[in-house]
Amino acid sequence: MDAENDTRLLQRFNKREPEAFGRIYACFYDGLHLYGRMLFGKTDLDVKDVLQDIFLSLWLSDTRFDDMIKLKGYLVIAMKNRYRSHIRHQVYEMKYDREISLELGIGIDAGYTHIRGNLLELLNLLPEECARVMGYYIDGYRPEEIARALHKNIQTVYNTKQRAISLLKQKILQKKGDL
Repeated sequence: MDAENDTRLLQRFNKREPEAFGRIYACFYDGLHLYGRMLFGKTDLDVKDVLQDIFLSLWLSDTRFDDMIKLKGYLVIAMKNRYRSHIRHQVYEMKYDREISLELGIGIDAGYTHIRGNLLELLNLLPEECARVMGYYIDGYRPEEIARALHKNIQTVYNTKQRAISLLKQKILQKKGDL
């Protein structure tokens, strides 16, 4: 587009003409979507929904723009602000969940329980001795305590742990290769 066409399109956009709004949306969509995927990639939000929310808010607002660069800047900042808002909200949710669990006396985080369950399932892939030692580690025992409980030398505990980790890495890489 040339500057004259951009100016006319932006004037129509500022009047909230649907066709002009659609063209602006199409013009900036790909770049904003890519930027959004970089920001929101590891969150549970869909970038398409975030973009629609930003453009809907813009449609409903009285915000006007003098040129395309200012509009683009506005859209990029809006995307970044949505990301910050989402992260801030997640932090509040985590604090709230922690407070509730403490008030109720739960104490164990559900995420920890899930991870612990997955780790215990992985122990089934190991030889019995390795699984036993790693089970103690998962339960929070120190190497000295594990050695005492199993009537083993502490160096044997360390060696068994290293062997278990090595075997698990091999199994995981093998499964990853099978996919």
